[in-house]
Amino acid sequence: MCLEAIESGHLPGDILDDIPVKYVDGALICEVRDYRRCSPAVSKSSLKMSLENIVKDIPSHTDKSWKYGDVMEVESKIVKELHPNLHLDPTPKLDQLCQSPLQKKV
Repeated sequence: MCLEAIESGHLPGDILDDIPVKYVDGALICEVRDYRRCSPAVSKSSLKMSLENIVKDIPSHTDKSWKYGDVMEVESKIVKELHPNLHLDPTPKLDQLCQSPLQKKV
């Protein structure tokens, strides 16, 4: 799961919670070393925060005085900023659902 997230350019959900990281323009630069051959193949990948990371991070920026409704309001504003064209139409557009996301191979 972690390597799949890195290959698609997204920050894995839980793996980097306890590691101090430095963000550059909202992304984390990850160096991947592949030791399957004699000499390692080194590549760098830019990992962007996913909506999952942002939603999980909200409680760390709030205190106990925040009510559930306050947290939900902040979360909804963040989602609206990140995905302004979010369509919640109950009829799916199958042509859009069948397209596979582009993946970068590491």
